[in-house]
Amino acid sequence: MTFAPSLSPRTVRSPTLVGVGGVAWSGDPAVVYSTLLGSCIAVCLWDPVAGKGGMNHFLLAEAPSEGSTDTRYGAVSLPLLRQNLCAVGCQKARLKAVVAGGSDLLSNMRAIGTENARFALDWLAQDGIVVEREDIGSARARRVRFSPSSGVCEIIHVQSPPR
Repeated sequence: MTFAPSLSPRTVRSPTLVGVGGVAWSGDPAVVYSTLLGSCIAVCLWDPVAGKGGMNHFLLAEAPSEGSTDTRYGAVSLPLLRQNLCAVGCQKARLKAVVAGGSDLLSNMRAIGTENARFALDWLAQDGIVVEREDIGSARARRVRFSPSSGVCEIIHVQSPPR
């Protein structure tokens, strides 16, 4: 994957927001997905041969009940993203991943961001998907922009407002 800031505004439409629980995929060169993350995780998957990829944005790792279809949970949205990519011609063995987010923004709360990041990395490893880049942790939010056809992924750390 290419990580240099090379998402030219002349060649792409306005970014498509992938909000909490979002799962999106495409091979259209004009598509760019964007999301803003705190403790949530975004996983960007890309097949360089097929020229297709996608992004999810999950809130928590595990769903509260077995059999849940709620894509706000990584245990639901990660398999769904991979399945949808494979259904449109991607091969699991060629998928590359970028994992972003997982910040622990509030020091007086459970480390949800750390738990989410650990879950995503473990799931990808168990599924045999290579993680090309991870930008996780800290106490800062991130903006992610991802071109699913080229694999270009920009991750920008957002400054916290003064307190």
